[in-house]
Amino acid sequence: MTQGDVTDLTAAGTLDWVKWGNGEADGVVFTTVEKTGGTIINSALTEIDPTAAGAPSVILATFNPATSILGFSWTDGTAAMAGGNPVDNVVTQTMTPAQFSYPIGIGQSFTAAATAESRVLDVYVQGFNSDMQLTAALSGGASQSITVSPTINPVGDAPNFFSFGRFRIIYSGAGETLTVSTMTINDGSRVGDQSSFANAGMFAATVAPASAVPLQINPGLNDAWYNPVTNGQGFLIAVFPDSKTMFLAWFTFDTDRPPGNVSAFLGDPGHRWLTAQGPYDGDTANLTIFVTEGGVFDAAEPPVTVPMKVQ
Repeated sequence: MTQGDVTDLTAAGTLDWVKWGNGEADGVVFTTVEKTGGTIINSALTEIDPTAAGAPSVILATFNPATSILGFSWTDGTAAMAGGNPVDNVVTQTMTPAQFSYPIGIGQSFTAAATAESRVLDVYVQGFNSDMQLTAALSGGASQSITVSPTINPVGDAPNFFSFGRFRIIYSGAGETLTVSTMTINDGSRVGDQSSFANAGMFAATVAPASAVPLQINPGLNDAWYNPVTNGQGFLIAVFPDSKTMFLAWFTFDTDRPPGNVSAFLGDPGHRWLTAQGPYDGDTANLTIFVTEGGVFDAAEPPVTVPMKVQ
């Protein structure tokens, strides 16, 4: 996503949506707006507070940035947009009593109901002056996390580092509950103003049927895949989100069977080893396919890899 993007929650959250914060000034009092009649997302946010008893405590607060990071609009909420315009509040953490340096490991979480049918939950998040860990965990035990580093210096707030975007979760599980959390972690590379007030916040969340949302290329595709109709051949896929690059190995056969008198010492004479690599964006990858040829098993001389034209 790009700084300043506006998301229509009504269009994106056909099953349910929640917007945390609705135009309030910075502070611990904020409004939670929900889709009218929505029941999937439990909009209550729970603080993640690693501090010891008696130490300064983590509390949730809303911040209304001078320069919009992400904006949100809607037409079917339990309250109208404040001022009738897209809302850009983020709900994140602060400390009481007030502190300059926040402990690493603070955050927040919420839950959503799961069913046997797949749903897509999009969570719009912001990290501030720390790496941010995003985790989705089903009550049945399945869990996945990613880490996002803040690399954006928004106009009007140059001393600080932000990360922001959409955390997309495709989930299912009859009778299970999905818990989504943001939490600060730090690799130690940010110091001074770039490390103070580290927090991990949420703007909004939407839920839609999986069938209504196009599949986006993501690391969840990292594995070996095949079509049962053509058992015995398939792909090994590796997605690298940091560089927006995709690699695959294509295990397949020649388009025609070699003559019956052709034999091989290792494998089948019709085997073909192809690889492909290139950039991806959204649901589309533009990959150059390479064919590796001229090699001999365990030979010191490397084989030749050349681009291949597919017609």
